[in-house]
Amino acid sequence: MDHYKQLSEREKDIITFMCNGYTNTDISHALKISINTVKAHAKHIYQKLDVNNRTEAAIFWQNELQEKNMKDIRFLYKLLI
Repeated sequence: MDHYKQLSEREKDIITFMCNGYTNTDISHALKISINTVKAHAKHIYQKLDVNNRTEAAIFWQNELQEKNMKDIRFLYKLLI
């Protein structure tokens, strides 16, 4: 399953902040949303990615982005040859 497409744009924003070590408070300030909204998004992210915590989500997301980037690179390479 393509988890990248499964997350909303806001969830992608939040997991990107998570991957960069931001706390829920940091994220709420950066995105100008309540901390409870950040926590709700985090819960949805964990459910959609089928992970149990922030660390698992960050690792999963980093791997997902690497795979997406490799697919994009392979596609562009095929266009060039």
